[in-house]
Amino acid sequence: MSLNEICRLYRKGQKLRRQAKELSNASLARKFECSERTIAKIANRMPVSVPEDEQRIIRACISERDRMKSEAAELSMHRLGKQYGLSKSSIASHLEYLAEREVAA
Repeated sequence: MSLNEICRLYRKGQKLRRQAKELSNASLARKFECSERTIAKIANRMPVSVPEDEQRIIRACISERDRMKSEAAELSMHRLGKQYGLSKSSIASHLEYLAEREVAA
């Protein structure tokens, strides 16, 4: 796999981390106008005073967040470097190079 492709995978991981953050318990609590504790209870299938359809949506969001976090972990700089026999600094240097090329274009 080329260094460009590895950097593309790393960027995908970064995007997944950002998206997963949008589904944090705090973010879900704001969106559904309840407390983070209520979100945690819903995740653990404990009784709460939130409509069942909203609970299903919240659980689906939590499941998606966990899936994204897991995939993002596989696309971390450390794991990609280890998988493809590269140092983190070589990946970081190439990311900087690519960023400079994008700015110049």
